Amino acid sequence: MNKTLMDLLIILYDVIDEVKHERLQRRLEHFVKAVEDLMRLVIIIKSLIMNVCNKKLEKLENQKKDLSCKLYVTF
Repeated sequence: MNKTLMDLLIILYDVIDEVKHERLQRRLEHFVKAVEDLMRLVIIIKSLIMNVCNKKLEKLENQKKDLSCKLYVTF
């Protein structure tokens, strides 16, 4: 009986380890998915910021050209 009990305990520990492993695997998959989503969000935000910066830069370049033209006409 003692041997059978030990065998059952070993099986129980194996099952517990497998369940823990499966839970850990699911958590890891969720974590990886969250990181991927976060990376996509960062890329979108970066793209939006670059868009705004490029528009402002273009506006400043146009203002510079206008001023250059006005200075050229003045002299």
